[in-house]
Amino acid sequence: MIRLPTPYGYLTSYFYSAGLSYYFGRPSESNFLRYFRPQSGWVVAVVGAFVGYYVLIASKMVGSKGKVLAFEPEPRNFAILLKNIRDNKLIDVVIPLRLALSDKDGYELLTLSSQPPMHSTVSIPNLSYAYKDSKIIVKARRLDTLLEELHLRRVDLLKIDVGGAELKVLKGAEKTLSDVKLCLVEVHTKLLEKEVRDFLEERGFYVKKVSDIHW
Repeated sequence: MIRLPTPYGYLTSYFYSAGLSYYFGRPSESNFLRYFRPQSGWVVAVVGAFVGYYVLIASKMVGSKGKVLAFEPEPRNFAILLKNIRDNKLIDVVIPLRLALSDKDGYELLTLSSQPPMHSTVSIPNLSYAYKDSKIIVKARRLDTLLEELHLRRVDLLKIDVGGAELKVLKGAEKTLSDVKLCLVEVHTKLLEKEVRDFLEERGFYVKKVSDIHW
């Protein structure tokens, strides 16, 4: 692992080329940052938080009056996420949650990837090379259920990057979506892109593609 300085604080991450380029090198990520702009006092949900880069950004932007919900079900990623939250003194702003968001309350089977950012509760055919045979059972919640459990009334910005399970997350957030001001979703296939677009447009969202690659 390596500890990297960023404009938002220090980030401990995995020391391998794909992991480093994941945040700092991909054109899709650089372009995406133009749209990831939570405001002071907002409640932000980062679904698929990995080790916390977008959690750091959101925490700096929402400030002490806001909250950041950081969802990461994989134990090793979650441990590094907790370290980054502690190292950057964000424990009063960030609520770390070791679980997967889904369209049901219960448990999900998480397929582990050889690349730590790409663990998923579904399999994507064109990304099958990245997956290993190992799977683990992880706790799952609908976002609507979880907000009730946490006594939170809204999410202002919802960022979803869960390796193909994005539609499941959205289906578990039907009630929450009515108050969401900005929803940012990464998709990996044309079919999923259409399904996500249709789902959001049916619920009154104006949908714009912000990257030629995924977002």
